[in-house]
Amino acid sequence: MTGFERRLRGAWSSAVPQVPRHLQSYRERWLHNLQAPLIGATHGELLRALRKSELIVVSDYHPLERSRTGLAELIAEIPAHESLALVLEFLPFGTTLTAREALRGCGPDLVTGQSLLEAYGPALEILAERRAAIVGAWVDGSVQRRDEVAAEVWKRINRPGRRSRAIFHFGDWHLAPEHLPARLAASGTTPMVIHQSPEPVWERFGANPEDHTFRTTSQQWVWLQTPPLSLWANLHQDLADVGEEVLAEAAEHLCESAASLLATTFDLPLPSCRLSILPAACWAEFHATLPRYRALAFDTTSPPQQTVFHPSKPLAWSPRKWDLSDLIQGAAHTLICDSPLVAEVSFRGSLRRNSFRFLCAHLVNPFLQVAAAEDLVSQLWPARFNAKQSQNLVAEVTAMTLEEVGREYVSATSEVLLERFWGQIAGAALAHSGQLRATAMQDFLDLGTGVFDWGALTATIRVA
Repeated sequence: MTGFERRLRGAWSSAVPQVPRHLQSYRERWLHNLQAPLIGATHGELLRALRKSELIVVSDYHPLERSRTGLAELIAEIPAHESLALVLEFLPFGTTLTAREALRGCGPDLVTGQSLLEAYGPALEILAERRAAIVGAWVDGSVQRRDEVAAEVWKRINRPGRRSRAIFHFGDWHLAPEHLPARLAASGTTPMVIHQSPEPVWERFGANPEDHTFRTTSQQWVWLQTPPLSLWANLHQDLADVGEEVLAEAAEHLCESAASLLATTFDLPLPSCRLSILPAACWAEFHATLPRYRALAFDTTSPPQQTVFHPSKPLAWSPRKWDLSDLIQGAAHTLICDSPLVAEVSFRGSLRRNSFRFLCAHLVNPFLQVAAAEDLVSQLWPARFNAKQSQNLVAEVTAMTLEEVGREYVSATSEVLLERFWGQIAGAALAHSGQLRATAMQDFLDLGTGVFDWGALTATIRVA
């Protein structure tokens, strides 16, 4: 899978716009810094250094929400009694408001078009408890000019008589020592710099490094969270001001390349079809293509909030931009549509299809989380069940065993929930079993029985 990831990243990166000439040297200094020797450290050491630092600069890979959730985790480690300011690259310069005001929707939007609350909700909730200030640093100028303005913001925050701790959340390249850190250090305070999941470090150590926290110097830290494959996926899928049909077409291209490389990795025939993705507006059209037993599970007037794959066709519907998990599941679904598994209409066949899709997604992204059954109900049927009905449905289906599902009548709704819930558990368990081989993947799609232990799956479900 390491080779698969490398090839897939190369295929996807070919469509990424080249770095403009005026930014090439700026980016090169950032890359050069991350090529320096890295000293393994612990997450605890990172947090201890964080708590002692007056000025902290945290990287932001803009398309990734994980950059902002990581920021929130770091903010939570700062003592609550200390005065704190969060300085944001994408908030217009001259903006200052409290975190509580931001939580009420006050203040301008970010220059990306997102609201401050939408982009930084978790961080704002933590900051509101600390009576923290939110400060903007964006000016419409060069990256060097934005470094200068950020340094001016720090001087105002740190002026005599009103000293305060501050966290700056800026794009990756700003964090090279010669860039924003040098501008800030000119005021007499050396900032602590935290690089969140920089791709060059993932490339050096592979998908499963022994350490996830490093230092290059006493003030430069690297914190690995999200594997680099998701960078390309999110870059393509987070296009601004683009219609949903264009995004669906972009996702189709990514799935096509991923499906071909999955086939090569697992020694399977190259896919004979390409996945078609219908956007949110086409729910009624997609619902009409579903076989009756599957269509009964969904309402034509109340679409789900989660991607739905057609049971037997290379077709999917999605109400949102596709993330890395969706893309890999889409590629896996393309392989399913060329296999005997696509003809299996029983509950076990549907469960195997879901398991295979999630298996591939977990192989590529070891950080993928299994969703709770309650969350699946609210996402698949957002308007059908009240809280009590949802609890009853979850309690009913999670108490079943695989054998009981085969013997008894199960409603179409319950089947969909069980397939999705058990499928992700089985896919995650298989991906982390350590016994997976290319031949096992082939047997799985051929409806072989040796690779998929249904008794073990049932036991896993009972524990879950």
